[in-house]
Amino acid sequence: MNQIEFNIYPNLKKSITLVKAEVKILELKLFESVKVMVYLKDENGSVMDTRGILIDKTNGYNEWSNDDKTLIDIIKKLIQ
Repeated sequence: MNQIEFNIYPNLKKSITLVKAEVKILELKLFESVKVMVYLKDENGSVMDTRGILIDKTNGYNEWSNDDKTLIDIIKKLIQ
């Protein structure tokens, strides 16, 4: 057998601890919104999940100033 693919039981689950996030800004509309892609990584630095997030005036865009820490805090709140 060279290669085979098969279904597994839906109750088979694996627990992964996500410890880091990498953020890439995809689109910035000044004074309106920012669209980001968040790459969630495990302790080995492997990407385990990705999430596209739109930050606009309804969920924190107006709080973002020159300090990127504010943007990080907004993203942390949105991915929880």
